Amino acid sequence: MNLLYCGGLPERVAVFGVPVPVRWSYRDVMRLFEMAKDPGVPDAVKGALAVRMFFREDVFRLAAERGSTDPGEEITRAVVSFISGGREESAADAASAQPLFDFDFDAELIYGAFIQTYGIDLAEQELHWWKFRALLRSLPAETEFMRVLAVRSGDISSLPEGEERARLRRLRAKFALPARGTAEERARLFGRAVKL
Repeated sequence: MNLLYCGGLPERVAVFGVPVPVRWSYRDVMRLFEMAKDPGVPDAVKGALAVRMFFREDVFRLAAERGSTDPGEEITRAVVSFISGGREESAADAASAQPLFDFDFDAELIYGAFIQTYGIDLAEQELHWWKFRALLRSLPAETEFMRVLAVRSGDISSLPEGEERARLRRLRAKFALPARGTAEERARLFGRAVKL
């Protein structure tokens, strides 16, 4: 779905042929991410909890009414599609790349960048997840958040040995994300969080 001509941001997703209301706020989606990586929530309940956190109606009941014997795949597709901004993407694809930022760890930088660039106070304003995503992706290089991302993503191997390479290594260490497991572990965690 294209933001430029979609006629409004979606507040429902189709599951089993029925448009079902979802929790569309960027805060709701971030809560879903947090629950998925919370070691205090047993893995066995993360999938069902994620579905209940995301949908405003009981999609398990809807699946039973529609005669679905294995609703997990369709529900997962709907959740992942919404989170990825309407693009078809698998849960493994969504979690396979090495992350450049973390919503918790970089919260202050993101908050400051939104105020600096858009005048949006994220603590006070409610934004649709897709709008938040688009604005986050469009932050200019002048923000501290984007400078930190540039450091984290910079190619050290292309620099000759010397002061510049050492400086980038020091900055990388300073701005490094906390360890959250391997890409494979994150993919499995995310997959469990949205599958039944």
